[in-house]
Amino acid sequence: GSFESSVCRALLDAGADVAFVCSQRDDSFRLSARATQDAVRKGLSLGSILADVGGETGTAGGGHDGAAGVSGIGDAEAMLHICKCRAMDFFRELKLREGRRWTGTPV
Repeated sequence: GSFESSVCRALLDAGADVAFVCSQRDDSFRLSARATQDAVRKGLSLGSILADVGGETGTAGGGHDGAAGVSGIGDAEAMLHICKCRAMDFFRELKLREGRRWTGTPV
């Protein structure tokens, strides 16, 4: 596996519910994402999020509900921001559905 996925797992072990880690090499980036089983049970699908982001940005993205990635030509920080925003959108919607405040920690 990539060092990005190892760092994601370490962030989950440290208490994060969702982790995104991205690297930039010249014009290319690689982003890995991981989520806890609890986040996945609540309906989070990182594979769907990253596939959507990949389709919208002309990059390659996808994976499983709890582990996914996206890579291609582009800016790592911009992709990281887009993916984090999509995950936060999910948790905001979850909060509205459950009628309570979500206290998770996307990193």
